[in-house]
Amino acid sequence: MQTFVRPRNQFSKLEALWEKNHSNATPPQSVGSSHKRSGEAQDHQSTSQAKRAKRDEAELLASNATPLSQVPPQAQEEPVVKADCTQAEDAESDQEDVNTEEPAESRIPARSTIWAAQWTKIEAFRRKQHLLAAVGSYALSCPVIEDRYPGLEGQLRLDIKFLPEYTENDGVLEAHLNLGLFKGTIALALDSEVLDIWCYHQSRPINSVNAESQRLRDKSRAARTILGADRVPGSPLKIAPVRIDLAQPLAFWGEFRCQDDRKLFMRPGLIFANTCEVDFLDTSGLNIEGTIDLPMLEIGTVRFEGFKVHELATKTGWRAWSEYDNALIRYGSDWNKA
Repeated sequence: MQTFVRPRNQFSKLEALWEKNHSNATPPQSVGSSHKRSGEAQDHQSTSQAKRAKRDEAELLASNATPLSQVPPQAQEEPVVKADCTQAEDAESDQEDVNTEEPAESRIPARSTIWAAQWTKIEAFRRKQHLLAAVGSYALSCPVIEDRYPGLEGQLRLDIKFLPEYTENDGVLEAHLNLGLFKGTIALALDSEVLDIWCYHQSRPINSVNAESQRLRDKSRAARTILGADRVPGSPLKIAPVRIDLAQPLAFWGEFRCQDDRKLFMRPGLIFANTCEVDFLDTSGLNIEGTIDLPMLEIGTVRFEGFKVHELATKTGWRAWSEYDNALIRYGSDWNKA
């Protein structure tokens, strides 16, 4: 059903018609029979004229009315909506209260010196728990190795352990790597400069000068220049605590030292060393992905992914990173040198 509106220009026609009808009417007489009959005739005539005028009015409306959907926008009167200023102001005020609330990290310690000291312990515990999420045993999948060497599927492992002396402050962990073709140890750190310092620190004492010892010393000196010359007490590495974003998954730089147990690529007794990266995909430490430099297998990095199968690292078959003889290490592209 369509809704009709009466355009404004039709009102003037209706008003003119109404005035015409009422101007022709004669007031009724109050006395005399002849006057009464004359008045009745005039009343009848007025009634007929009124009916005719009403009929003309209806026809005029029917012929000139316009559907609401066809009325120009300017002819339609817009409703006036009054905004509830009080509700809008209250909503804005509530939103400001939510946005301006201080986080617990700054709000709680500011309450008192007691809470400030307590919060230091809370932050240390949170930091340790975040790092402990990385500890455990991981089943690795490395298509480059598994596809080329059948029988290694499901056999690759990475075990990461916590180092009480270095993990909490310096963000350094140690891992045992089993890639089927290579087995060895990885030093993992949240900061690449810290990794360089730790690796050189673990390589001492150095009985003789060799290429690997010189490489580690040069990188350690460059790292200390970047981090600053100030020696911070309380850390074996004498460096400030590594910053950790507790809301983000852990991401590690790594250097590994491995033996070619199958004697497929290197001369017996030599150790291959190179870089790697291990990135966690969640803060719970359940999934990892990474890259490792194995130039004897692939130009560029070799990708792998891992899935935690146990919350503790395997304790058997470990060889500490510092137990490898620097003189036997062939780093990077020197892997095939005698």
